[in-house]
Amino acid sequence: YKCDCNKDYHILAAILLLLWSIYLISILGSTASNYFSPTLANICHRLKLRYDIAGVTLLAFGNGAPDVFSSISSFSGESGTDSTRDAMLVGIGALLGGSVFVTTIVVGSIGIICP
Repeated sequence: YKCDCNKDYHILAAILLLLWSIYLISILGSTASNYFSPTLANICHRLKLRYDIAGVTLLAFGNGAPDVFSSISSFSGESGTDSTRDAMLVGIGALLGGSVFVTTIVVGSIGIICP
């Protein structure tokens, strides 16, 4: 599909998308500042953890949770059907794909930046 609108609208659309992106990023920052940071400080205080260790640990749990729960949901279901087999393969592929990305790109870039 090709958009065949007038060329004048492309500049307007780019400006609107830029403003929308700035708005969404500011809302995300505000939400993290108002809800995530006080909760993290409370957890750090109760568990007697340093803020940087707790932040990295909870960030890793939050980042990995969707992969784990989507894989669990793909493995649950009636066994023996073709759709369940396909769902299991998708779940395994998602887990392996995420772990390969984290292992190669993230750990590799950290090794290059901080040798």
